[in-house]
Amino acid sequence: MSASEEDPRRADGARPDAAARPGDAARPDAARPDDAARPDDAARPGDAPRPDDAAAWDDGWPRQPPERRGPPVPDLLRHLDDRLRRLFRSAVALLAAGLVVAVTIVDVVTGPELSISIFYLAPVVLATWYLGWRAALLTSATCMAAWFVADLLSGAVYALPAIRYWNAAVRGGFFLLVGYILAALKTALQKERALARTDVLTGLPNARSFLELAAREVVRAGRYGHPITLAYLDVDDFKRVNDRQGHAAGDALLQQVAFTARGALRAVDVVARLGGDEFAILLPEADAEGAHTVVSRLARDLRREVRRVGWPVTFSVGVAVFEFPPRDVAEMVRVADRLMYQVKEAGKGAEHYEVYADPEDLRMRLAEPADRGPRREHPA
Repeated sequence: MSASEEDPRRADGARPDAAARPGDAARPDAARPDDAARPDDAARPGDAPRPDDAAAWDDGWPRQPPERRGPPVPDLLRHLDDRLRRLFRSAVALLAAGLVVAVTIVDVVTGPELSISIFYLAPVVLATWYLGWRAALLTSATCMAAWFVADLLSGAVYALPAIRYWNAAVRGGFFLLVGYILAALKTALQKERALARTDVLTGLPNARSFLELAAREVVRAGRYGHPITLAYLDVDDFKRVNDRQGHAAGDALLQQVAFTARGALRAVDVVARLGGDEFAILLPEADAEGAHTVVSRLARDLRREVRRVGWPVTFSVGVAVFEFPPRDVAEMVRVADRLMYQVKEAGKGAEHYEVYADPEDLRMRLAEPADRGPRREHPA
């Protein structure tokens, strides 16, 4: 489309021929100050960072978008679900039994003309979702019996006595069907949730799962004033294994690293594969001495395994010990990753430990040049 064919409707209201008419002189307001791009147009405070925006990422880790309020009904259901998940199983069972009794009483009071059978689904759904399929069976049978009693006490009259039993059986089958569908849905959701948070090759938590687990541990560390440690492990010369021995050997190496890490760490520790040949190891409530004990044991076991198989690799580990709660998980990963690369620059195959006493200490240490060689522990 030529310039003369452009759409005459413009945002500033100017006509296409208004820019170059012979009789018009240049007006001083041709470039008004308020027409300039406003700084808040580029990044408004209310806009959440997009994953494809470089500013929304922090060393490969997405920043948490600002919390946005959703519709009131989903928020209410989410809050109710959180409260119910915190209850003991016995409390949920008592709540379901109370619902059965309440619906039965209402069913008797309203009489046979007004059917409220659908409300018997409330205890069935509650028992199925929070107690399991066996509880769904028992609750469905209980609701069927409760409806039968309510129908009997309400004085409903049928042409044949068998009709009451048939209606009770139909309702019981409907309750069971709803319970079965809901139990199958919950199982499928749990499997999908597990797959979305698990690394397929190693079976370890993936980066997304690690981000969630570590965020909870950071909050807990800040609440109770406990230290927290993050170790960033990289397999040195991993590409050499893939090039010389094939990708199957590389996969076996990563699986062995995961298996060895599970055996060397404590039950409360978290090890995750962040991607490629990089692993993160979170040590809750671990100070400098505890972190050194755990990480050195892991490094020793890994060196023994690679020598046994004959893999030409070593391991570079950066260990960041935080005696204060860090700002977020992205900051922890960035600090530990920096220490790991210092090990690589100094020759690979070692562990480097740093202890950060407070946020000011962390800021000053990060501002220091990284050309001084890291302290090497147990070189391969």
